[in-house]
Amino acid sequence: MRFSAREELSRHTVHWIPVLEQAQPERGPANKQSKGLFSICGGPPLLTQSFKMWNDIELLTNDDTGTGRLNIEARKESGAALYQVDTIVKISSSTTVTVSPKLQAFCSSDGCVVVVDHSVLLLDQICQSVLLQLQFDTDVDVVALCQEGQFLMVGERNGNLHLLHVKSRQTLLTNSLMKSSSKGKTYLSLTLEREAPHSGTYYMVLLTSTGFFWISCLQLARLQQAIEMTDFDTTKALKEQIKIKYIQTEDKHTDGCNHAVIDCSKNVKLLIGGAGDYILSTWNMNTIKDIEVSNVFDSSILKGVKKCQIVGSTIFVLDDTNFLSMWDSYAFVMIWSWPTVHIQDFLLTAEGDSNAINKQENANCKLIALTIPVNKQMRNLLVYSFPTMKLLYSLEVADVAALVQTDVGQDTIYILEGVSENQKSSFDGVISTIAMRCLTEALPENRLSRLLYKHKFEEAERFAIQFALDVELVYKVKLNIAFENFAAGSLEAPNLSSWQKAVAEAKADLHKVQDDQFVVKYCLDVPWPTFETTFEMLNYAKKRILKKEDKESLGLSEVQALWMVEVFRAESRLTTFHEAFGPEKFSGIGWIKFVNNEDLFNNVILQLQEGNQKCAEYIWLRHQVEFENKFDLNRLQNLLDSLPASVPSQEFCLWFRNIIIPFVLRIVPEGKKILVKWLEHRARSLELTEKANWPENGLQMAEVYFVAKKPKELELITAGLWIPLKKDIDCEEVYQLKTLVNNLQELVDLHRKYNCRLALSEFEKETTATIVFRMLDRVLAPELIPSTLVKVIHPYITKHTLQKEELLLHYIKDLLERCSSHSASLFETAWEAKAMAVLGCMTKIDLIFDAVLQIMYGAVVPWSDAVEQLVKQHLEKDHPKVKLLQESYRLMEMKKLLRGYGIRNFDMFNAHEIMWLVKFILKQGLPSSLDDALKVVHAYLLSPVEVYFLHLKHLASNDKRDDCLSLLKSLALNEAETTIMRLVTWAQLKIQNQPDDPEWKKQLVSIAKSMAVIIKFLLRNQKGNTLEKETCENLLNKFETIANLQEYFDVFISLKDYENPKVLLQLYEGQVQAYASMLFNSKSEREPDYTDGSNTNVKISTETRLYKLSLLFQNSEQDVASELALKALSYGNIGETVNICSELYGQHKNDQTGQVLFHVAHKLCQMLETNVPMIIPTGMNLPAVIYELACRATTICSTDLLLDCEELCKNTRAAMDVYRQCLIDDYGFRTKMTTLETDKDPYDEWTFEDFFTEDGIVLDHLSVMPVMYEIATSFVPYSPDKKLYPLECVGLPLSPGVEGENHLKPVSTPMTILLQNLQEYSQLQLTLQLTINSFGNCHQHFVSNNMNFDLTKKLFVVQDLKDIKDFVINIGNMAFSIIKKNSQALLHKGPKLDAVAIVGAQLADLLQEGQQKEKFSSLIIDTEWCLKLSKLGISFQSTLRDNPAKRKECALILVQNPNVNPELIMQYCSAFGLNSDVALKLYIETLLLRDTNGHHGEGEPADVKQSPAELLERAIEVMPLLKSKTDLVISLSGTLHKMDPYNYEIIESALTIIKLTNEAAVNYNLDQALSLLQHLHSYKRISAPGNLEHQYLQKHSIDLSPMAESRLPFHLLFFETTQRFWNIISSELSEETFATLLLISKLMKVSLDTLHMKAVDHVLAKTLKPKVLWLTKEGCISQISKEIAETVHNIQSYILAITNPEWATASSHRVAQELPTGPEKIQALKFCLQMSENWLKSTAPTEKAHQKAEDSLSKLRVEYENSATANLLRIHNLNSPEYLKLIKLPAKLICSLYEHHSIEERLKHPTAKDYPDIHTATADLAEINGRDINKIRLTLLEECLCLSTKPVLDSRSQDNFNNLQEDAALMRWVHSIHVNAYVECCDQVHTF
Repeated sequence: MRFSAREELSRHTVHWIPVLEQAQPERGPANKQSKGLFSICGGPPLLTQSFKMWNDIELLTNDDTGTGRLNIEARKESGAALYQVDTIVKISSSTTVTVSPKLQAFCSSDGCVVVVDHSVLLLDQICQSVLLQLQFDTDVDVVALCQEGQFLMVGERNGNLHLLHVKSRQTLLTNSLMKSSSKGKTYLSLTLEREAPHSGTYYMVLLTSTGFFWISCLQLARLQQAIEMTDFDTTKALKEQIKIKYIQTEDKHTDGCNHAVIDCSKNVKLLIGGAGDYILSTWNMNTIKDIEVSNVFDSSILKGVKKCQIVGSTIFVLDDTNFLSMWDSYAFVMIWSWPTVHIQDFLLTAEGDSNAINKQENANCKLIALTIPVNKQMRNLLVYSFPTMKLLYSLEVADVAALVQTDVGQDTIYILEGVSENQKSSFDGVISTIAMRCLTEALPENRLSRLLYKHKFEEAERFAIQFALDVELVYKVKLNIAFENFAAGSLEAPNLSSWQKAVAEAKADLHKVQDDQFVVKYCLDVPWPTFETTFEMLNYAKKRILKKEDKESLGLSEVQALWMVEVFRAESRLTTFHEAFGPEKFSGIGWIKFVNNEDLFNNVILQLQEGNQKCAEYIWLRHQVEFENKFDLNRLQNLLDSLPASVPSQEFCLWFRNIIIPFVLRIVPEGKKILVKWLEHRARSLELTEKANWPENGLQMAEVYFVAKKPKELELITAGLWIPLKKDIDCEEVYQLKTLVNNLQELVDLHRKYNCRLALSEFEKETTATIVFRMLDRVLAPELIPSTLVKVIHPYITKHTLQKEELLLHYIKDLLERCSSHSASLFETAWEAKAMAVLGCMTKIDLIFDAVLQIMYGAVVPWSDAVEQLVKQHLEKDHPKVKLLQESYRLMEMKKLLRGYGIRNFDMFNAHEIMWLVKFILKQGLPSSLDDALKVVHAYLLSPVEVYFLHLKHLASNDKRDDCLSLLKSLALNEAETTIMRLVTWAQLKIQNQPDDPEWKKQLVSIAKSMAVIIKFLLRNQKGNTLEKETCENLLNKFETIANLQEYFDVFISLKDYENPKVLLQLYEGQVQAYASMLFNSKSEREPDYTDGSNTNVKISTETRLYKLSLLFQNSEQDVASELALKALSYGNIGETVNICSELYGQHKNDQTGQVLFHVAHKLCQMLETNVPMIIPTGMNLPAVIYELACRATTICSTDLLLDCEELCKNTRAAMDVYRQCLIDDYGFRTKMTTLETDKDPYDEWTFEDFFTEDGIVLDHLSVMPVMYEIATSFVPYSPDKKLYPLECVGLPLSPGVEGENHLKPVSTPMTILLQNLQEYSQLQLTLQLTINSFGNCHQHFVSNNMNFDLTKKLFVVQDLKDIKDFVINIGNMAFSIIKKNSQALLHKGPKLDAVAIVGAQLADLLQEGQQKEKFSSLIIDTEWCLKLSKLGISFQSTLRDNPAKRKECALILVQNPNVNPELIMQYCSAFGLNSDVALKLYIETLLLRDTNGHHGEGEPADVKQSPAELLERAIEVMPLLKSKTDLVISLSGTLHKMDPYNYEIIESALTIIKLTNEAAVNYNLDQALSLLQHLHSYKRISAPGNLEHQYLQKHSIDLSPMAESRLPFHLLFFETTQRFWNIISSELSEETFATLLLISKLMKVSLDTLHMKAVDHVLAKTLKPKVLWLTKEGCISQISKEIAETVHNIQSYILAITNPEWATASSHRVAQELPTGPEKIQALKFCLQMSENWLKSTAPTEKAHQKAEDSLSKLRVEYENSATANLLRIHNLNSPEYLKLIKLPAKLICSLYEHHSIEERLKHPTAKDYPDIHTATADLAEINGRDINKIRLTLLEECLCLSTKPVLDSRSQDNFNNLQEDAALMRWVHSIHVNAYVECCDQVHTF
């Protein structure tokens, strides 16, 4: 570790320490005290560049390698002790050194401080890190470290004393206590001590030549805390507490002081050594005030003292003559001296402390002295023992050296040395480096170890002999080094000569070593360079072991025997290594790895991975025994994984068969699965790695496991026998491998016999049928297919018992699918030729037709000539499938049509895809597109309406209206109507939303125009159905409006906006507003008279456009004028308003015009009332105009408005009268003036004529007229937004009063003001007129609201009452005459007639005319119901009240309306006096029977449909309104039999209603009927309606419903007899429907046995027999399909449900007889036996049926045994004639089976397939026939053992077993022996 840069303290000033006073010490009296002698310094002292900077520091490691030492080896050292010398620090100067530096240092537990001239270096206590490095201006005299190394005190030569904080590297305090001395050091020593143990307060003695400073109260611990916490106040306080005192010693030490030391043993004492009169002085230092000399020693004995040290009661003194002496501290008597040694410096060390030295205990105390060279001798470092003062150690040191001062208890010695540039000590030359040495006492053994470590073997040998150490250790270490050299050299190129020399040296050293174990181990472990050397050294090791140290011992010891075993093991390994790898590959490292390898299995793995199979096999053979203990599943897996795929399989098949497999099965039997799985994988991989020998090599690899030697089985079987045992039966992997063997065997046959090469993966996916397909695929020429089929494929089909015809048909289908899956192959017709060639090999006509159909479906269109000829050839034949051919031919024609549109492959499976094709054809836009599209839909039997719709949609989008009409005219009317309605829906969706794109908007307008033309066509051709016609007219109006708006107004509105009245109103008002703004503004702001529409070139005026827009929105010209009049009025244009009103009155004298005139007049009154600004034409008398408008309104208004108009006329006339009394014109107010002119102003003449003689004053119109018109509007408070009822008035006189409101109040205020004004202006006549008028109005209002009959009589005379009575009679007669003349009057004038009737009824009541009141009441009822029924779409005749039949007829119509609710019916019955129960009953029946006969009620749309559930819910809601429900139940019960028996919904609704009535009028179970309906709902029939159903429908005059195809007739099942029930159910029986029919039968409580018997007969005849017959024809009798098995299972379930056992037995036997021979037949016979046994158990022995049951059971059992035996022989391929003859002799049959020839073949070829399982066959035969198989087998075994030629088992028994295949009798004998173990194993497996 090197510090090349100079480390300085921070130069920042520490501001938190206060500045202390500066003071110079004075040479005065001893008691002179000074305080505050320190000042703050901002950093370290300034560095003078002329001084040497020792700032390059290098920390060296404390090892003995020489890297951390500076030429120490050349030193001379002596003594009985040994010290290890290490260089730990090296200090260099950055400048050239010319003068030797001054060195000093001290080391303690707080750290180590080194001073070199100006440089100060602070290290940690182990000198391994630099804590601080300082450079000062002058030489450093003294240093001290305190407070656990936190503070450093430094005294400079210039007198400065510094206190530094180590951690922060800050100079805390600095001051110059002394001036620089010219004679030498300024400060001679510095001593710091704690005032109390473990305290943080110190005192300090700083010695100078003339005295010393005593500094106390240095509280450094608290100062450290204040620094860390930055507590400035505490710091200042601590500094102020420091006490400093200077004591002079010139009077005692006249020649100066040299050294001072403090003794703290008891009281604090200071010992100062110096020169002069006294050499030593002792000072008591109790307190700073009590410092005094306690003792002095004169210079009579010694001249001067350089250094002194107090140790206990002893003082060591070094005088100025460099002699060291020891004195007693009390008597000051010399105890010891060393006058022969000149000592520069000394120190004492001990393992304890100074007390140990004082007591002279076993403290291992030493005195270390640094001598002064005398007479050119070397400077030495001496170590003496104390107190014997024996020299222990001496070491030569450099001339420039200094002893590092340490504590007494520290035993390590440190020394500073100056080293010259040549790395030698500074005896001569210039010092370049300062080295700090560390001397640590060492043992001889350690020194010897270091010598051996440095490989100085000769010196180590001498050293060992010298110190009587173990010399043999040197030889062993040398041998070990040679060992390492051998190991390292074996990795390099061999050097024979060097190897030989090294081996020879090793041999020589081995001879010197007496440790035989070491020698043997060394010979075993060393990587000798050659095989010969290794062999020689192993022999040498044996000799050393066999060397007899003890002649009397006869054998080897246990240890020797163990080592001999190791040697023999090594020799064995050496032989293996040599033979496995060869001598040329021998290497020391390789050999050592091999011999030390505890597990050679890893070496085997490595060799296998590297491809050295022979090597691996050799190692395995020699060391197989070693593998057994550690061999497990993981190792087995590693072994198998290490075998590379590149190794030929033949090379390790033999190794696996003879070595590996037996080893694995013996050591780790559970590893069999891994091994077998690996063999399977390896066998499969050979298909890729060894293609040349495939598949034989794969078969060989897969058979290895089965032909390998099995351990512990050689006593029974040979290596060539494999019979599955329990461990193999339980192992799935073994059977998978056996399956692979079988597959490979078949694959070999395919390759060799049938020349069909398939990959193994393909073969495993294939079946025997698909393999035939692959054989056919490999026949390239179609001409070769017949011959190949006969020679190659037919033998394969025969071998695997396949169906040839079906197989060929499936091949054609497969060929078609494979070719159609690739688009390119569709244009290749090679497969067609192959398919037709295969077709030529077929013989079954049905399958041939199927094949022809497949070829037709897959042939490329247009067909080739061959396919065309093939199809035509089969079209001429007579076969049911010819129709399919014709249909396919038609589809081919269709494909040919599609090719014209570029469509070559289009599979049309559903109507959606076909319509997609139609759209594509129509989209092409060709002249023939429509015809072609129609051909497509006709070909697929679809409706052509969709085509017409698509084509018309295209034409309408392109605005081809003429083409649309042409197409529609060519269609039938119904097709045209359907198409148009679809077009309407499409167009409505298109125009539903507002488009953003202008082009899209243009297209939508085209659609609207075209749709208008199309709908007009529909209206012209539509007849009847007013509702539909009205709907079409509405649609026409919509489309025309949308089109015209775009054409004339450049406005497009969507259908959604059109249906929004707010949007239309906003559009209309916008146009009116625009026109009014143009019309009523000033001329300069008016728009041009003509505008251009954006979509047309026709110019039309704005007014014309406005009227046209009005027509579009179904507004009349009068409506537009009315709007304009009101708009003009809102603009204040009175002239235009009056003109428009005049035109309206002249052209349209009707109620609407009267309404407008009244509104305008009233509005003008309001405007004049509020002084609204308006434009009045010149000369217009506005009050007169208002009065005229009111009068005209009165003449033409409706009767409802007549009274209001009359009232308005009266008030406007009064206003006009008032206006006449006002002076108002453009002239303003004028006075009459005299003039001489002859011409007079007409106005003046008229105004100031003499006839204007009234005394009244002219009125001010500005104050009078607004009040007058306020009165007028108060008398007629009209609001256009208020809804008025017929004959209702808004005028005050006739308006009804409202409680809490005073209608007269608004009139009183303005009337009072006006009358007051008139009186002021003396208009008394006018005042009287207005008063009478107002009073009359108020009186009339009061009387009309308080009128009664008494008041009427008082008001009117008798004649008046008679007139009123006549009036009532007249209006009644008039109303009745109107209704009689026009029956529709109630509909059109219903509200007015209702109002007349109400008034007439009230007047008749007032006049007490009962007859008239009754008539008017009747009229009220008629008008109300007329309005109600008209809303429902029902016509109402006024003669209902006089004709009860008409009322009932109307009630019938009413209940049939879907919008009628029960409340309305009740109201109708109540109004006309009808029976409500009858109407409600009709209503319920109508709801239940709605849509049953296609009848709809009047006013009901034909397309309104409601679900039966909704109708039933409505009917249930009506039932609580019925008073009696009996009639309803009787009616519904009678109607129930006339209902459609297939309409379950209506029947269920009727039954539900009947059940809810809780009436007992029915004679059948309602719950049963409803449950039956639930079952029938979930059932779908499978047979067509029979004759019985047709007869029933004809009898009840019911039409056959389409639902009869999927539903059963409810009435025939529920109401008819049981026989008819079975007639219906029998035809429905099947496996799928049985469950539902069973539930129905249980519900109807019929015989379930009959049902099950019928089900068995039906399924047997309809399902089972046809399937079995088909199998018989195909020759697949034994191949029972899954469907047949399932059918048999279902039949048996039916039989089990039969409660009659005899019926069940007969049925089961009948089923069994229909089944072919096979497992299903055997199971069926077992089932028969079970049924027969049940029959037998159900009968008593005394019954006749019991004997019958026994006979049946006996026959069935014999039949079962014979059939089961024959089936078992067939299953095991043992059904040869010789065995079939022995079916009835089971024991003899079993014995003959054990002589089957397959036994010999199995033992010869164990992995071959298709061997019959004799053991299983015999066991099953014995079980079927009730024989003891074990007894039969024991008999056969005895016969085998008693043969005359028994096998001889001698010493060559193994050879006999190996030759087992040569003796057939012996093979059968072995097979018989093995069978017992096999059977036992199978029994265990079955038991498990």
